[in-house]
Amino acid sequence: MIAIEFAGVRPQDRMGRAGYDAEKQLAFYLKRAFEEPAYDFRVFNGLRIERHGEVAQIDHLVLHRFGFVLVESKSIADSISINSHGEFTRWFGKRPSGMRSPIGQARLQADLLQSALNDKKETLRRKMGIGPLKRQGYFSNDRFMVVAAISDKARINCEGERPAELMKAEAVVSVIQNRVDYQQSLAGVKGIARTIADRKKSRDWDENYLPPFTDDEIDAITDFLVAAHRPLRPATTGSVADAAPPSSPSPAANVRPSPTVVRKPPERNLRRWTEEEERRLREAFAADRSPTDLVESFGRTAKALRLRAVKLSLISEPADWA
Repeated sequence: MIAIEFAGVRPQDRMGRAGYDAEKQLAFYLKRAFEEPAYDFRVFNGLRIERHGEVAQIDHLVLHRFGFVLVESKSIADSISINSHGEFTRWFGKRPSGMRSPIGQARLQADLLQSALNDKKETLRRKMGIGPLKRQGYFSNDRFMVVAAISDKARINCEGERPAELMKAEAVVSVIQNRVDYQQSLAGVKGIARTIADRKKSRDWDENYLPPFTDDEIDAITDFLVAAHRPLRPATTGSVADAAPPSSPSPAANVRPSPTVVRKPPERNLRRWTEEEERRLREAFAADRSPTDLVESFGRTAKALRLRAVKLSLISEPADWA
């Protein structure tokens, strides 16, 4: 079931289009695999959750019977490499460009999502046990899996073993299904393992088995996430993944004006930065948006955006944000 459909307007700039296309491709794979209501999967595309002033912008979230899979989608035109220190570099032809770890980004999003769910655990999870041993269910760390997915045509180069979380978009569905199948296999292992005294299987069950969510819990979690979703308006943020499709599309509805056409007068670029603008800039930077793509929504030059990113310690030098 698709709980939140993929929506957005394809940007005009090259980097924005690449990011949009990568997310659209993965949304297609997830829809094709998990759209049927009979399956115990719920897919949320472009989910944005706020909690205590922090924001998690999740490209794709899959809720299944045993937990959650967060997918960070990255557009890599040529290749991506990881050195022995775990540092990521993306390549465009022979030109390298440093990038933040998409795995680290996804883990930060998972942490905030976990906290938001546990804030409401009394209404989202049932109590388990009998009598005085009854305890409130909650959302433990092992229910959250993160995946960093890159374009199918890109290459992955690693110094050493490739992180299990990093894969091509075409592999994501299989990884999710394998995780669910493994948990389902454990559900039938307990009795057999105890009966035949298979210590290895019994230990595997004790260490890894997760009690499945009930139908009521799946529905409650779905309703909560849909209600908690806070998409940003494109007129405010310029974000593509968060934009809702227009109700009455026109031929020009899917074309966003070039920043050079709508650039604000120079004197406006000198106005003081507000806390709200700085928060939006942090979100845009975390979403890997380019400064040139943000000129229109902020009403500031790309240079001004880079200088503010330096002041906020998002980058060390203006040239670090391309």
